[in-house]
Amino acid sequence: MKILKAAAWLLVIGLLIVTAVPAAERPETRLQHDLEHFLAFALAGMVVALAYSSRLPILVAAAFAFTLVLEIHANSIANSIDDTAC
Repeated sequence: MKILKAAAWLLVIGLLIVTAVPAAERPETRLQHDLEHFLAFALAGMVVALAYSSRLPILVAAAFAFTLVLEIHANSIANSIDDTAC
């Protein structure tokens, strides 16, 4: 169970890092952006849910808040880059 929890936290930290980095500097795959985004969050969500299955109601709320904060942060970075380019 400790390995699963460690993997869950590594995936969450990975999502944070990849989201904070400007799009031009992110690793690229051959997948469509939306599919890549979905798969990354789905994998992280499944591993976190398996690692902390006894706390599912809290996980659902935390996952929603986590995703919301990441998306707001990513959009603010994109907007600040667009403002700088003008």
